[in-house]
Amino acid sequence: MPPIGRHRFILGYTRPNEEILYGHRPIFGQRQQYLPLVGRMACQVLILAYGEYVWINVDPQNICLN
Repeated sequence: MPPIGRHRFILGYTRPNEEILYGHRPIFGQRQQYLPLVGRMACQVLILAYGEYVWINVDPQNICLN
């Protein structure tokens, strides 16, 4: 399955200034999913993790589609 875009995530922090280091991971799907425990919609993307496709919650501002 070809990627449809990528999402930005935090890799870590630098010292001593504590600057945030970002990485990018390919995504293979995107959806809006209702989460009953929090009572609202969440943006989810499909990623490949350890050889399996999984949906994770992300901030919509961190998604870049092709």
